[in-house]
Amino acid sequence: MPRLVLLCASLCVMLLASGPVAHAQKGKPAKGVVQQVDTKVGTITLIVEDSLGAKKHRVKTFNLSKPDLPVLTAEGKSLKLTDLAEEQRIFFDLEGNDIVAIRLAPPTWFGTLTKVDTAQRTLALVSKFGTKTFEVPATAKIHALGSPVPFESLTSGQPALISLSEDHKTVIEVRVGKGAMPLARLVKGTGTLLDFDAKAGEAKVLVTSGGDVSLLREVTLSKDISFNLLYQSKPFRDLMREEVHRGVKVHFWTDFTTRKLVHVEVEMPILARRTVKSFDPESRQLVLEDADGDKMLTLTPQAKIHLIGKTGALADLKAGVSASCGLSPDRKHVEIVNVFIK
Repeated sequence: MPRLVLLCASLCVMLLASGPVAHAQKGKPAKGVVQQVDTKVGTITLIVEDSLGAKKHRVKTFNLSKPDLPVLTAEGKSLKLTDLAEEQRIFFDLEGNDIVAIRLAPPTWFGTLTKVDTAQRTLALVSKFGTKTFEVPATAKIHALGSPVPFESLTSGQPALISLSEDHKTVIEVRVGKGAMPLARLVKGTGTLLDFDAKAGEAKVLVTSGGDVSLLREVTLSKDISFNLLYQSKPFRDLMREEVHRGVKVHFWTDFTTRKLVHVEVEMPILARRTVKSFDPESRQLVLEDADGDKMLTLTPQAKIHLIGKTGALADLKAGVSASCGLSPDRKHVEIVNVFIK
């Protein structure tokens, strides 16, 4: 399964612990999104918020206190300034207009705890992008309202921010309660994907939400954008960027700060009830009767077969039965078949 980029620092879709803004209280870390680093001049350009909790942001260039200022990861690893890339979110300490310390924001998930298993040390978290279960090692830090707490004190229903290691595999910190807040403000939209250029990193969406009617938006894709395929509005599987095609209904999230598209959910195209004309198990080719002529489709290796109330099998795809099909975004392959037995 492709890695779901966690929103706002990575994406699918990276979310970060909250922190004061660039000119907030003295001694508190600020936060920003990297635009450019010039090690020769000794400056870094960031997108920062105008004030704590503000809905506006601005681009500002800061001086670096020294040309070899180290960059620390959430795990304490030291990187170079040249390792910083555009769109990375950072925390930084400011003295005047000089940045004296930089820390990379870790990949994170933000949502609400739905299940806590103290025996297995696992957490189930529901977010805007579905439910995910995390195994929490004994080395992970657990905080509530800024203070350390035992894992056993966590309960379902709490807002939670889960920070991960750089490879997205290990939980390094869990924050719950009021201190668990995402850094990025995500703006959701719904519409039809009219054009999608994966290589150029651009898309056009005909928006049909938020009071807008037939509004055409041209958006830039985040470099770490993530995609999911939905079946009847429920998560089905992750999608690769190359699998996305135009003409599909989408739900999308834009990072308010960068104005870039960070996560897209594609509604699976549905072929309504048709009569099965033939099915070849070896080639996995399904032929359906259609008003425009026979429609030939190929089942993916992972295609699921459903009968009413139970799981079906390829043998259920017999000539004469009726079936509806959930298709891949390119509409050439079958992801789900619902078989109706007479």
